[in-house]
Amino acid sequence: ASDLAGGLTLGRVNYTLHLALADDGCDPAQGSVAAQSLLDAGAVAVVGHTCSSASIPAQAVYAAADVPMVSPSATRSDLTQQGYPTTFRVVSHDGSPPMQLATYLRQWGSYARSTIVAMEGYEWAADFYSQTFAALGGTVGGYHNVTTPDDFEALLLTIKQNEQPDVLFYADGSPHNAGQFSRAAQDVLYTVPVAWSAWDNAPWVLEAYAETAGEAAEGDLVMMQHRPFGAMPGWSTFEAQYLAAGFPNAPDDPGVFGAFAYDAARLLLDALARADAPAPDAARAALAATGGFAGVLGHYQGFDGNGDVIPQWGWIERYRAGQWTPVYAVPEFNAEIRVCDSACDYATIQAAVDAASEGDLIKVAAGTYSDLHDRAAPPGYYGPSVIRQVVYLDKNITLRGGYSTSDWEMPAPLVNVTTIDAGGGGRALVIIGAATVEGFHLTGGDARDLRGSDRAGGSSDAGGGVFISSATPTLQNCQIYSNTAHQGGGVYVDRTAAFLYDNALYDNTAGWGGGLALWESDATLRDNTITGNQAVHSPDFTAPWVTGVAGGIDINGSPTLIGNTITGNSAEEYGGGLTVGGHSQALIHQNTISANSAITGGGLYLSGQDAEGDEVRITENVIAHNTATGPGGGLSVWDSQPWIQSNDIFSNTAQGSGGGIHAYSTDFGDSGGPWLFGNHIRHNTAYGGGGVFLEFETAAVIGNI
Repeated sequence: ASDLAGGLTLGRVNYTLHLALADDGCDPAQGSVAAQSLLDAGAVAVVGHTCSSASIPAQAVYAAADVPMVSPSATRSDLTQQGYPTTFRVVSHDGSPPMQLATYLRQWGSYARSTIVAMEGYEWAADFYSQTFAALGGTVGGYHNVTTPDDFEALLLTIKQNEQPDVLFYADGSPHNAGQFSRAAQDVLYTVPVAWSAWDNAPWVLEAYAETAGEAAEGDLVMMQHRPFGAMPGWSTFEAQYLAAGFPNAPDDPGVFGAFAYDAARLLLDALARADAPAPDAARAALAATGGFAGVLGHYQGFDGNGDVIPQWGWIERYRAGQWTPVYAVPEFNAEIRVCDSACDYATIQAAVDAASEGDLIKVAAGTYSDLHDRAAPPGYYGPSVIRQVVYLDKNITLRGGYSTSDWEMPAPLVNVTTIDAGGGGRALVIIGAATVEGFHLTGGDARDLRGSDRAGGSSDAGGGVFISSATPTLQNCQIYSNTAHQGGGVYVDRTAAFLYDNALYDNTAGWGGGLALWESDATLRDNTITGNQAVHSPDFTAPWVTGVAGGIDINGSPTLIGNTITGNSAEEYGGGLTVGGHSQALIHQNTISANSAITGGGLYLSGQDAEGDEVRITENVIAHNTATGPGGGLSVWDSQPWIQSNDIFSNTAQGSGGGIHAYSTDFGDSGGPWLFGNHIRHNTAYGGGGVFLEFETAAVIGNI
């Protein structure tokens, strides 16, 4: 380091630093030879070795002389398991990424059943993942080995029949193979995500995976090792100094391991300074006692009892809406604000939001947050000038619950329940902008007299639990329950392409859209569970039109719904599971719509898609065990021409017409009714037309069973 060019003062004596070099060629046989040559040169500490294969025999030589070694790049997990107190490394070990991924899937994602597929030679990675997933209470339903990507399809068919995983872990070093596995898994298992560990920090790895997997990558998770260069606080300065130095025999780019090597050298020099003596044993003891160091990579907390660095650098990317997005990092990339009832940065979430800057991460510890706040309504809001809620979020930040005050690193929302409870005094949460909210229980919301919706030219009380408007916010991994409104009891999305992933909406009540209402919205809903919500006649709320519509989801706009479970919802009028109203190009794909009930359209109710350009696509869904006291046990289609293809429609019941599907119009004329292609329609019951009852002048019915 340039600041040590004049030497290092230890015990009031100035010492000149001498650099001794040795090359082991990454050869195990040369590792101990190179180590001995450094000791013979008088080394009191060593930065190295580079490769695990040479580091393992070298460390025994250093241990015998009590000389500490700090490797910047030897990642093999067993390096630090040999019992040598002189071995340290600043890089995370190879077992760490699959372990962190398993921990994230269990504690944060709440995945319960995982199947493991390991390419030949990567069984060790599968073992790290399997042991961690099981230790955290997960079930490993199967463990399979493959030798070539040609094995994927047949194996996945077996997994589908026998194991029913909710997440797949694939162990392999190739992003192309991993992407191919994802594509095969999507073809066989539909929406089950793939989790893969990359052991790299290079962007091309993610690009290669996504390019190979295509659309099948949606929802997949990739654990990256180390840190991205942009998230290293010291990278730009280090890189500039490296390039300015013009080392004649060094690569043009120092790369991530160059940064690790620089940090390793500075950590050793820091340890010598703290030891205040040029003695190997003192340097080793000081290294072991490292309690905080600012490096190129970030903040080093120290080393564990084996000599492994704390933290174990890494981060997780998830593929959503056609791009990779970081969802977890050790340590986090942006500024961090902590919220808890005492001894944190803030005691209330709203105070933390008010203090946050764009890009910040707010971590909220377990507890119930119920302090209500009045804020000016956003521009263009249909209703009063002041609205009341627990949290008003109008910044591009991440708000994440599920932490413990004893562990601010990995959130565990199932254990560390973090609740935003409005107590019936307003909404739980209002999101205005591109924020991300995740890991909360959102309850007790009541939109009475708060308005918010201009549907049908009037103004109704919308969004009991959560009101979302503007930009493209993300709401994920939240439990949203026991909220009430006229429109959107759990959540109301107003004119925004919001993203809702992995949420559970249950026991919410509204006049229109018991669980969720989308108004002129192109939102994306994926892998949510919407259950036990009700659409009831609600005279107590401000509303200019009929109520009791859409027990689970009310759709107005052209959203995308994939992989959701919509079950056990009810409506006193139309659409027990969901309704689609007005002009729409909605995609309803690979969802399970079951055990919902209504007068008309027990599972789904569609009306008004009768203009040029309207095309609701209902494809590859399971529509089963829904009931209607009127027509349309599974689906009821009024004045609409949806594309209904490759669905499994069974065991639905209607006391009126159309146990599986009822379609009706008096004025469609030659434009025809719904298009039914390749559906499996079976075991449905009705007063008239047990399977399908069509009341159109024309309709397309082709290839159904």
